[in-house]
Amino acid sequence: MAQSASAAHDKIILLAEDDPFISRMYQVKLSGAGFTVITKTNGREAYEAIKSDKPSLIMLDINMPELSGLEVLSALASDSFDFSTTPTIVLTNSSSMEDRKKAEQYGAEYLVKAELTPRQVLDLIDDKLGIGHA
Repeated sequence: MAQSASAAHDKIILLAEDDPFISRMYQVKLSGAGFTVITKTNGREAYEAIKSDKPSLIMLDINMPELSGLEVLSALASDSFDFSTTPTIVLTNSSSMEDRKKAEQYGAEYLVKAELTPRQVLDLIDDKLGIGHA
């Protein structure tokens, strides 16, 4: 565990979620696993943080104030900001096939929040970043 916690310590996760309960839940789980977590509550803040902080992994809620998660990805692509090597997870409460297709166009993993526990999300993040937690 010490080695994986150390590997996680070097990783920054940008978490953009406007629901304070969900944001806190993921923040606690991810920081407890050793990740540095930057939280944002709207899409515009997330967009700016992605460009300035260059996180190791991006987690975006689809439905956020100012810019949706998909609009953030679109704006980054329009700016020619290369996030193709940055694992990106789009979180939603919806199972919209249209949203799923849009997320996948940007190379993002599309997750329905109600279908996964925070532990399962952490396992997915570990896999995307090549880190193993016990």
